[in-house]
Amino acid sequence: MSSTEWKDLLQHIDGESTATTRTTTAASLAQLRDNHPSNNNNNKSIEKNAVFEVSTNQHPQRDNRISDWEASVSLAKAIMGAGSFALPWAFSKMGYITGPIFMTLLLTMSVYSIQLLVQCCSLLRRKQEQQQQQQQQQQQSHPSKIASVILCSYVDVARSTFGTTGARCAYIASMSASIGVCGSYLVFIASNIESLLETSTLQDKDPSTSTPITSTQDTTTTFTRTTTWIWMILPVVVLLSAIRDMKYFAMSSFLGDVSVILGMVVVMVYGITDTSSNSSQSWWGDNCAAVGSLRDMALAFGSIGYLFLVHFLVIPIESSMDRPQHFPKVATITFTACAIGSGIFGIVGYLMFGTETEQIVLLNVRHGSVFVVAVKVLLCIDLILTYPVVMRPSIVILEESMDLWWKQRQVNQQKKTSIETATMTTTTTTTTQSEHHHHQHHPKVNTAASTATTTLDGRHLFVCTILGVVAASASSFIPAFGILSGLVGGVSQTFLAFVLPPLMWTKIQQQQQQTNPHRSSSLSSSILWELPTKEKGLVVCGCVLIVWTLHSTWTELRTTTT
Repeated sequence: MSSTEWKDLLQHIDGESTATTRTTTAASLAQLRDNHPSNNNNNKSIEKNAVFEVSTNQHPQRDNRISDWEASVSLAKAIMGAGSFALPWAFSKMGYITGPIFMTLLLTMSVYSIQLLVQCCSLLRRKQEQQQQQQQQQQQSHPSKIASVILCSYVDVARSTFGTTGARCAYIASMSASIGVCGSYLVFIASNIESLLETSTLQDKDPSTSTPITSTQDTTTTFTRTTTWIWMILPVVVLLSAIRDMKYFAMSSFLGDVSVILGMVVVMVYGITDTSSNSSQSWWGDNCAAVGSLRDMALAFGSIGYLFLVHFLVIPIESSMDRPQHFPKVATITFTACAIGSGIFGIVGYLMFGTETEQIVLLNVRHGSVFVVAVKVLLCIDLILTYPVVMRPSIVILEESMDLWWKQRQVNQQKKTSIETATMTTTTTTTTQSEHHHHQHHPKVNTAASTATTTLDGRHLFVCTILGVVAASASSFIPAFGILSGLVGGVSQTFLAFVLPPLMWTKIQQQQQQTNPHRSSSLSSSILWELPTKEKGLVVCGCVLIVWTLHSTWTELRTTTT
């Protein structure tokens, strides 16, 4: 795709598809407000996987804003999820002392970079408000026209600082994160289904004779079964992702909160009761390492980053707050509370199961009671309903790319037709006018519109299928939840959290100091040398962690498959 086409695409999407994932389109919200201005109170809640990327105009109504508590709950929903069940495995790689220390450092870096990102968005929003005021002053002769909604998304900030290059990087990272997260969901669902079907076999199996995850034969068999279930689940999630209205998946937020909490309770209760009742089993921490190896720490980092590097979601939440100036404090408290809860769960889970800790610790619960089965089923249903919302940004980006390509093709064909028409004879022109007169008396507009609608729906399903196949292929190549989620968290989410925010913040500071605000905003290497010490440290750490994650993941895959 050419640079011009990329610019048209980025302007056309207008921040609709920031990944996260996990966002409904701001364009749909704007259209809803234009058509039903009295129903704004219906958009009050911000769910974990359905966050409105919107910042209202100069005088936002109170009903459209959320309180500090609601913002904290929304942020907690974005953090806590299926990735929480990989923390015990992550701590088994890092150690029950090194793991919490590393998580604390990551949490501190994450909160600081979030503050940088929010500052960038605040400056951008201020500039947008000034531009909107100027437009309103110029359009005073049209009082009936409703002012446009001020949007501010991660991609908006990247575009305003580094132009098309920055927006392109944000889109690519967002799409990879969206597809990667959906792929990890497929692995999680498939692993739990397999666990449910093999409950009776696992109950009769002696834990002392269980084969480690590094065993080639056992791992290959497990991966093959998991891959089979992934492709069996794929048609269901593809059809669900083809549903355009995200309101049908709003219940997934509440269901997800309940299922995650119940899942943690099941793991804790099972671990305590099983350890105390089984006298032959080692007591807590006997086979646990306080400090893990450097080789395994990178895998664990990605799993921790999978939870806490949710920078593509913080801007929508901050923009919807009644008092956005309180967001830094809200984010600090919320991240700290989530880290404490997740850290305790991760440490206790690792100490209970030791070296046998699964990549999804819920799989260590091998007794098939009705309650345990119900919790696993709830988690699977929750992720099936969450998949369409998480995949939504990638669907929008790909659809808009195809739409732009098709429009460019039509423009080129029209230009070619215009040149050929200019050379036609008078007889041909008369014939054309006659045909045009005939079409006026025999219109076929409804048929054409119906055909276009059918083609559009077919294209939408095609896009959902292609992205689903890509996600399933990725999860089939890495059918291990901890490794796949670690790869997504350690690469895509790390890039969006530690690399871009410091660069964007520094660039905005430079733009404010420039006498000519219209100077080139392209991404240049000189900005790296002008970064302050803290920001430079974030960028360097982000790049090192990305390379470290890629290397360790590749090494782990080679070790597992050979």
